[in-house]
Amino acid sequence: MYYVVEGKDWAIAWDGKYIAHHVRNLAGIRCLTTRSYQGIVNQVVHFGSRNVYLSGGIDQIHDSNKVVLYWTHGNKSDAKAEMSHMIDRLSEAVHRVHKIVTCSTIGQERLVSWGVPESQIAMIPIGVDLSIFHPSVPAQRQQMRERLGIPADAICVGSFQKDGEGWGEGNEPKLVKGPDIFLATIEKLAAKHKLHVLLTGPARGYVKRGLDRLGVPYHHTFLQRYHDVVPYYHCLDVYLVTSRDEGGPKAILEGMATGVPIVSTRVGMASDVIRDGENGFIVEVEDRDGLAKAASKLIDSPELRNKFAQNGLASASEHDWSVTAMRYYDQIWKPLLSN
Repeated sequence: MYYVVEGKDWAIAWDGKYIAHHVRNLAGIRCLTTRSYQGIVNQVVHFGSRNVYLSGGIDQIHDSNKVVLYWTHGNKSDAKAEMSHMIDRLSEAVHRVHKIVTCSTIGQERLVSWGVPESQIAMIPIGVDLSIFHPSVPAQRQQMRERLGIPADAICVGSFQKDGEGWGEGNEPKLVKGPDIFLATIEKLAAKHKLHVLLTGPARGYVKRGLDRLGVPYHHTFLQRYHDVVPYYHCLDVYLVTSRDEGGPKAILEGMATGVPIVSTRVGMASDVIRDGENGFIVEVEDRDGLAKAASKLIDSPELRNKFAQNGLASASEHDWSVTAMRYYDQIWKPLLSN
């Protein structure tokens, strides 16, 4: 069977690598990642990117194949015409797809509301590599914070996502990711606490300009390799997810796996993974006051931060890629391969 990824070394490609690797090792079947799907016949072909399938693959994939499509996030209220087009194309493609995978209950409910039969949907959360994402020892944390210029007495707040439009400076906000909400939350927190914001990812210009305006110190690094983000998690006291819509985000499990307390809006996997007040805090979308109050509780209580860190580690352990990959195999691929 084949897992189709996009041409760039993005998160979709890494998901495919993890799934294929563990299914080969644990289930003993031939599973390959590929960027080309033309010429494949009589196989299970899993499109890890809806963009690839709905923008062209639907018309080019051979009819003999059994097609699986991964759908992460998106809503008809999204102002972008591209998203509306994708949702319309999904409606056209449903009869040609054997299974549609989504990573959250929110995603599953949306697919059903758009006319996808519930029996055609599999809800499988995103995984995390626990051999890479794990807590640091205090000396590692201190050394990394010193290298990045983060004061010892500052609360370090993290945001590691692309939240500007395009692939340049990103001075125009990608509002679905909530960079305006992030800045509003930081402004409220900075009025009471000494903060240092840690940013990674491309297109962070809007947030950086906002932090300059607020006078909140920050450090930004555009990391070229995915796994290089791990020591940046180790610097954090709190990670904020302020999005209006998400599939994951990956930071939920990555933060938990590295021992970082999470405060998130009710988006994507956050609704399924976070148990409010136990392993993280979750508030409604757009609730700037709620985000700030939740983060302040963590800032004011090292004991609560430790509780969330410990409980988060337990939650993350349920989503190691070895476990997630076998859910793909057992729930989706094995039944298709048997028919």
